[in-house]
Amino acid sequence: MALGNRFVLVAEKPVLPSAPRYSYRLHGTARISSAQHDMEKDQADGYTFIEEAEGPVHMLVLEKLVTAEKQ
Repeated sequence: MALGNRFVLVAEKPVLPSAPRYSYRLHGTARISSAQHDMEKDQADGYTFIEEAEGPVHMLVLEKLVTAEKQ
């Protein structure tokens, strides 16, 4: 959602007692090619693309399940 020259993104998942933990990466760029490059690097690191938004910048949100040994 664009608010003037600001960009707002709200993401929420329900919290459960034994819910898995996630790590997130957020990228914002004016160039789509830069966003694609960032996404490819994150996917190579095990992140999954979950959302994109366009406004003053192209925004990408990626998530990755955090395993017990990494918490």
